[in-house]
Amino acid sequence: MHRPIIAATTAILMLVLVSGAPQAKSKSNIPKERLSNGVYASPGGEFTLKVPEGFSKELGMRAEERQTGPATWGVFFINDFGRIFYVMWSDNDAEKKTLEQLTADIQVGGQVRSKEVVDTARGPQVRVAGVLANGSPLMRSVERDGKRTDTAMDLVKTSSLFLHGKRFYEVTVGKTRLDDAMTDEVLIKDANALLAESLEGLTFTD
Repeated sequence: MHRPIIAATTAILMLVLVSGAPQAKSKSNIPKERLSNGVYASPGGEFTLKVPEGFSKELGMRAEERQTGPATWGVFFINDFGRIFYVMWSDNDAEKKTLEQLTADIQVGGQVRSKEVVDTARGPQVRVAGVLANGSPLMRSVERDGKRTDTAMDLVKTSSLFLHGKRFYEVTVGKTRLDDAMTDEVLIKDANALLAESLEGLTFTD
């Protein structure tokens, strides 16, 4: 069963895209014919995706796709500024759960700041915003009494979860709090704008 991501996906993202140093480069495992000129195509041809601005190679973009569960896949993008973007999809054909059932265990409180259902041209979508304390793939080094401590920075995430055909999709973007003066409200607003751009660039072919 697909698990909601607000809490769960940081570990997956770290595993997929980060090895060694926090900003270590990772070669993409996506064939060039499926990630070309800023457009990604899913392995089975179910959808194409225009990669949002801000994830260019000049900004240190890394990309990788991976099976994240028995019936769940994901494509993940990250850059050197701690901005993340991913699409995860899972097969809902056997369980045939409703969107409400699939997102029922996402509750507002703690790191989940908001949850709402919005009507779109593609049907209803559940929009979720959250703040993950120390959830960024970027680390901040603090030296105290001659000893250095590395701590992960905060990550603000916004997501859209929805059904399309027999699949359950999740589109998520995240921004790292690079400066403590950056408020949650501002970061969530920026992340929502990037999420809207990401959804516009998603085209289904099935």
